[in-house]
Amino acid sequence: MDDKQENSDRLSDEISGGMRPRCQPFDGVEIWSLTKPREREGLGGRVTSWIRKNKHLQVVDFQISQSSDNAYHCVTVVLFYKTISQPSAEQRHMPAVAQPSQADA
Repeated sequence: MDDKQENSDRLSDEISGGMRPRCQPFDGVEIWSLTKPREREGLGGRVTSWIRKNKHLQVVDFQISQSSDNAYHCVTVVLFYKTISQPSAEQRHMPAVAQPSQADA
């Protein structure tokens, strides 16, 4: 198994708790689509951070894909979620996704 597949499997396990969720109705999606190597390396941490910050949401399904051409490799993670409770006051004032800094570019 190569490193890319191993990282994808680990990210899948983090999202699903080790089990692939069944397709269920959802309220929304969160998408990360990254082409820069530094951003891709930190993708698992960013997804995990988003899940932890959004405890009022439950991930019900996900899709991970990789595409590439001669110059670029793109990894895309899509989380399908449903709302299970109202966000806390702290969560309402947090950005849903931290934007990468210029240092990450």
